[in-house]
Amino acid sequence: MQYEEAFALIALACLAGYGILRRTSCKVLVRRCRRRLTIVTSIVALAGLSAFAGQAVAHTIGSGQYVYRTGDLCTRSISTMWHDNGNPRLAVGTEAAQGSFGVGGFNLDCVNAFTRPAGYIALHWTLFKWGPAQNAWLNCSSAGWFFNGSPNWQISRGNSWGSKPCGSGYYGVMADSFVWNGGWYGGGNWSGYEYL
Repeated sequence: MQYEEAFALIALACLAGYGILRRTSCKVLVRRCRRRLTIVTSIVALAGLSAFAGQAVAHTIGSGQYVYRTGDLCTRSISTMWHDNGNPRLAVGTEAAQGSFGVGGFNLDCVNAFTRPAGYIALHWTLFKWGPAQNAWLNCSSAGWFFNGSPNWQISRGNSWGSKPCGSGYYGVMADSFVWNGGWYGGGNWSGYEYL
């Protein structure tokens, strides 16, 4: 199912649930539908992360957001962290999208997966630990750049540690997500932080 089809179904559900009975404007409906789509996407992502971890996902923090957005290209970055017995686990991803979809006279962008050739989607992650003495986030562990190896619209990676790699403290993940479209477009996405 394409993004536009999934969004259309969710939009129809939103319209049915909020529209005529509650006399809500189309602009408000679109905002609510977008919020619900983000919530549905997050729930699906967390279910996938649970399977990846092989453990119950507890104390999960994360963010999925567009770090670059125009009519021609949208770059979405996903940065998520959780722990298993106090040891950090992470999952990060980059998604490329484009196009718009009209609902009730309003156009929504970033609705179609945008398949890019091999090497056109890039992803990098850094695990940070708060350094109280330095009053700054310190690089605890990082990976090199990952690129899509075949035509695709997304790339994702995960990592885990058998112990706290930099001792007890506050940890967070920064995902750097970029898509090539005549130039590299994207940015960083911070997961938030938690004490491990």
